[in-house]
Amino acid sequence: METAKKKKFDIKIFFLIAIPLSIIILIMILPNFNLQSDLEKNIIEPHFNTVIDGDYEIDNISKNMKARAGVSDNATIYEVIILQDDLQTTYEIIIEDDKVVSSKITENR
Repeated sequence: METAKKKKFDIKIFFLIAIPLSIIILIMILPNFNLQSDLEKNIIEPHFNTVIDGDYEIDNISKNMKARAGVSDNATIYEVIILQDDLQTTYEIIIEDDKVVSSKITENR
């Protein structure tokens, strides 16, 4: 009786698939980190330096995808979480033409 041969998974095939897939994923993810860093350094930090007294830390910046009445199509809404003196504050910032046009506190914890 002949037994069916089990086909071994070839490690070369794994690497031929995994390496290009990893590169594609990195290409998609890395520009977002750079964008957030530039946004934080060039637009958001200077704004908060004029608004907040004392030391603070920007914990998170996220793009708000909800549509808002009264906000132009060229503007982008961000939610920024600031940590200051064991207090977490969430700000809603509207940025248009690389300038903060509106900033308001949405939540304090």
